[in-house]
This record gives sequence, structure tokens and C-alpha cells, in this order.
Amino acid sequence: MFCFMNFMAKKNKNLKRIRNYFSGLKIIARGNQLKASGDDQFLENF
Repeated sequence: MFCFMNFMAKKNKNLKRIRNYFSGLKIIARGNQLKASGDDQFLENF
């Protein structure tokens, strides 16, 4: 079973990696979801 908290890792290490990779987007984690906003071209790649 997938666990979002395990995916995020300690101190949101994986979220920081995702943010660095998709630097053209604003990415936030809320509950068990990731939310991204920004240019449509970047969102398609996300």
C-alpha cells in the first residue's frame, strides 16, 4: 500500500527534490496531496 508520508520522507526531502526539478512551478503538499500551479507547459510535464 502506498503511504504518502513515506514518499515525502523525513523533513520533506523528496518534496524539495521535486520542487528543484520543477522549478517553474509552485508545488505545495497538503494532507495526502501535492498541488501544483504555474505555466501550463510546466504543468503538462509535471
